Amino acid sequence: MKPEEVLEFIKKSGRPLSFREISDFFAFKASERKKLKRTLKELLLQGKILRNRKNLYLTIKEAKLVTGFFEAH
Repeated sequence: MKPEEVLEFIKKSGRPLSFREISDFFAFKASERKKLKRTLKELLLQGKILRNRKNLYLTIKEAKLVTGFFEAH
């Protein structure tokens, strides 16, 4: 399982995906799911994907984040 394959699948889905959806697509067994968790964590640390509050994985572009500073009085 290459991180690029997982990243490509998340990109092509066009929507946030749960861990179960990703593991079901690749038809992973229980032992292989640990490798998938490590792969997702690696992609998170590299900044290639995000995990939202609902624990769904999505690409940075899908998140439509705004960079900058917020200042309130």
